Amino acid sequence: MVVGFRDAAKFTGIFIISCCAVFVCTLFLNFNMDMAGIRDEITPGAVTVFYEAQVSSGKMISCVSGGCLLLTSVIMLFEGVKNSVSMENKFS
Repeated sequence: MVVGFRDAAKFTGIFIISCCAVFVCTLFLNFNMDMAGIRDEITPGAVTVFYEAQVSSGKMISCVSGGCLLLTSVIMLFEGVKNSVSMENKFS
């Protein structure tokens, strides 16, 4: 099977999107772990509300953006493999 420039470019794009998904999830999960480390230092009161909002928004952003990027990369990967297989079958 010969991989053309166009196929290599598509798979490179898929790889970049996958790396972005991993980076975004890692970034926000590390943020949540840092926030969990300072939980004991937060004094009760209004600051607690802001702290909980930061933790919740970090989890939500991590899940939504990482999930969307991961889903996009999986769909693109399946489409790329499907197109490669169909092109291979067409020339056989």
